[in-house]
Amino acid sequence: MSLYERITTGRLALADVTPRTFVFGAKAAPGYVRAKETIALINHVGATINADASLEGRLKVAFPANYNVTLAEKAHPGIGPVRADLAGGQGGVRNRQHEVRAQRCPHHRHGRRR
Repeated sequence: MSLYERITTGRLALADVTPRTFVFGAKAAPGYVRAKETIALINHVGATINADASLEGRLKVAFPANYNVTLAEKAHPGIGPVRADLAGGQGGVRNRQHEVRAQRCPHHRHGRRR
């Protein structure tokens, strides 16, 4: 949004903008109001940016419906296989975050010093 704002206010010349597409993927359970509001915001901002002819195609927003592991593997083949614990839910993501922290900071275990 800040890049779009800088272009539309003239603080950044369109000729200086490298063409790019911002791709979002998300799902929200019916009870997660904040997540659903965030998804709606991304869709509204994307619709505004994608409809703005003055951008000459230099900015695009893509938010594929039903974005899942299969679509991600097709859209990003160079990334490699997606780990099942990352695709399933928050618990797997948290576990992976702890793994990454442990690799970076061997003296930390689950966010606490030994």
